Amino acid sequence: MKVMTTIIMECVKSNSAIAKYEQRISSAMISTQLAKTQEYVDELSKYSYDKAIKTIRRDTAFSVGKAIQTNYNETIYWPIILKCAALIDPATLPPAKGPVDGFSTAEKAATRKFMEDIGHSLGSENQRQYRIFWRNIYEMREAGVYKILLYRSKEFDSFCRSYSRTAEISLVNKILMWEEKYHLPHIEQLEMRILSLIAGDLKRLSYLNDSYVRGLLKVPETSWNNAYNEWATIAEEEAFKLCAAESISADNLGIRHSDELVYEGIFAGAVRFSEELSITHGIPGPTGRLWLDYSQVTGVLNQMQVSEPGGKANVRLHWEIFCGDVETQSDISWRASVKAIKQIMPFEPLIRMAAQHEQYGLHFSSENAERGFLEIAFSQ
Repeated sequence: MKVMTTIIMECVKSNSAIAKYEQRISSAMISTQLAKTQEYVDELSKYSYDKAIKTIRRDTAFSVGKAIQTNYNETIYWPIILKCAALIDPATLPPAKGPVDGFSTAEKAATRKFMEDIGHSLGSENQRQYRIFWRNIYEMREAGVYKILLYRSKEFDSFCRSYSRTAEISLVNKILMWEEKYHLPHIEQLEMRILSLIAGDLKRLSYLNDSYVRGLLKVPETSWNNAYNEWATIAEEEAFKLCAAESISADNLGIRHSDELVYEGIFAGAVRFSEELSITHGIPGPTGRLWLDYSQVTGVLNQMQVSEPGGKANVRLHWEIFCGDVETQSDISWRASVKAIKQIMPFEPLIRMAAQHEQYGLHFSSENAERGFLEIAFSQ
C-alpha cells in the first residue's frame, strides 16, 4: 500500500503541473547549449508578469512531461539490449562467472555495452541490478501494466529491486494485480478529476459524469456543490447581519485557529440562521441559531463515513468566516471545511462524528446513501 501511495502522489503532482498548461506538444526552448539556456532566461526576465507566469507554467509542464517520458523510456530498454545481444557471437565472450541468474553471456555483455553507451555506471553489481530491473519492467509493460509504470516512483523501483525471486507470486504478476486494481477506478479517475478541476470545475460536477459514480449516486447537478457554502435564503443572511447579539469576531464565534490541520475540502450544505436545527441534516454552527443544512445540497465529503456522537473519527468540521468588512458586517460568508485531525493515507476512508444520533442513523441507510443523503430522492 505504501508503494501505491507514492504512485498516486506522483500522479497528482505530475497532472497538477501539466494541467496548468493543458496537454500540448512542446514549443518551449530545449537546448543542450548552456549559453542558449542563459540567453533564454535573460529574455524571460524581461517579460511582463502575465507572460512570464504563462511561460513558466509551460516550461514546468513540459519539464514534468519530459521527466515522465524519460522514466517510461526505460520500459523498452530491454528489447533494445536484446537487439544488441543478437549481434554478439557468444563464442567471442569469456566464460560466465558467478551463479546462474537467467541471463546469457551475450545478454550480460549487451547490457554492459548499453549502459556504457548511455552513460551509466558500469560496476558489476550495478549491471546485475539494472538488467534484472529493465527486464522486469519491460515484461510488466508487455503484460499490460501502463499507468503504474507511467508514474513510477523511487519507492516503486526499490520495491522491484528488493522483491524476492522465490516469492509465491512473481514480481510481474504482483504489479499486474496492482494495475488491474488501481488503474481504472483510481488512477485514471484521478487524472480526469485533476484536469477538470484545473479547467474550472470547482463544484466537481464532472464527478457525477463518472460511470462508476453514476452507479452509486443519484444526485442532480443543482444539488451538488463542492466549491462553497451559500446562504439558504437572503432573509436569513440579512437576519444574521442585523442580529445585535451576534458578533463577527472569530474569537467570540469560537472558531478554532487550526492552520496546522490538513484541509480536506468543503462539507457541502446551505448556511442557515434559524431556530429549527435539523436533527438529521443539521451541523451546529459556532454560535446560536447558525447551522449548516445538507438536506438540499450535497458533495463529495458528505459521502464520508459517519461514527456515532463521541465515536472515533479522523476528520472534523470547522466553521470559517469570511467578510469584507468586520465592523459593518458586510459580505459575510461561511465555509464548513473538513480538516484531518490525524494523518490520513490515500485509500483510507474519512470518518467524522455525527452531530446527533438521528444523523448517525441517516447515514446507515443504503437508500439515503444512493441519493447522497439529500432529503428528497432525485428522479432521473
